Amino acid sequence: MKRYKLLKDLPFAKAGEELYLKHDEETGYFTLYKDVNKMSAGDLHEGFIENFDEWFETQELKKYYYIGSMGHIENTEYQGWESSAKLRKSIGNYFETREEAEKYLEYLKAKEVIKKDTKGFKPNWRDKDEDRFMGCWDFKRKRALFDYGDAFKTPEIYFKSREDISESFKKHPEEWKAYLTYEQ
Repeated sequence: MKRYKLLKDLPFAKAGEELYLKHDEETGYFTLYKDVNKMSAGDLHEGFIENFDEWFETQELKKYYYIGSMGHIENTEYQGWESSAKLRKSIGNYFETREEAEKYLEYLKAKEVIKKDTKGFKPNWRDKDEDRFMGCWDFKRKRALFDYGDAFKTPEIYFKSREDISESFKKHPEEWKAYLTYEQ
């Protein structure tokens, strides 16, 4: 199904409105929809539209991917849902390709696993003497390492001790790799 911008008035739609036009190969009829989720606005026989380009301007429906409410990768075409696409873009849940969505979902899952490994530790940034350890990725050696984070607050996951973060590295090496090497 494609979306078309109407260039001339019809009895049930005005010029400038966006319509969806679906062609039925068996009957040769086009069905016009004002809203793809509602009833059709009317049927037109294929021969009725002699100069199609004079009546309609074709608008390609752009397909995109996002992570749905159940954690699955879903895809859709705009089809009148431009506001949903705009909202998904505003929170970073809009991807041009399935691969981009898969990588982000892998990152989110890894982040959640690693957060559980902190055993509930939340840094107290007012305590200058508190130990805080965070992960980082060594691109030369292709492995996770830890660093001591005391001077700057960053959006990292912090651990209370070297032992805790080392244990997490051992238990979840793939998750650490996915988390630390995710490229936005």
